[in-house]
Amino acid sequence: MKKSVPMIASGSTHTVVLKPNGTVWTWGQDTYGQLGDNDSETKAYAVEVVKEGNIILDNVKEVAAGTAHSLALTKKIYAWGSNSYGQLGITDATSGKPTGASKSAVAVELIYANDGSELPKFVSIAAGDYFSVALAEDGSVWSWGRNVNGQLGHGDFGTGYTYYAPVKSTTRCKCK
Repeated sequence: MKKSVPMIASGSTHTVVLKPNGTVWTWGQDTYGQLGDNDSETKAYAVEVVKEGNIILDNVKEVAAGTAHSLALTKKIYAWGSNSYGQLGITDATSGKPTGASKSAVAVELIYANDGSELPKFVSIAAGDYFSVALAEDGSVWSWGRNVNGQLGHGDFGTGYTYYAPVKSTTRCKCK
């Protein structure tokens, strides 16, 4: 039996669906742009996720949904929605520094790590309550966003520990 929807994820008030053709569709609350359709209107029907320039996000292999943000994995990671704690991991394409944007209503490609270096190839993604996590091809775990309870695995936690771009985890997880 052929699957009609290869993957589905839900945030606090929105749903994300990966279709067999590699496109992503969403519906629900859109206050922070978590639907990724380049506006902020709540929808009770499915809309297609777009990148900057209203280009359809395609070739997606996996999706994830956090409280008010979403992720998609192609050969790269794309993120959209609330960025109140850096959970989108978006940086300036030139400087590699965090943009400071509080949200994005379109899918934005993650380009740089927190230290300004290029990101590795990722094979899986997950999203939580104001944070995001990705598994790299080499088995390393990368995470970014709010870290009040140590959920990022960086060896620290508290209200002052927010990471606005991906950081390689210091946990001793053998994930490969």
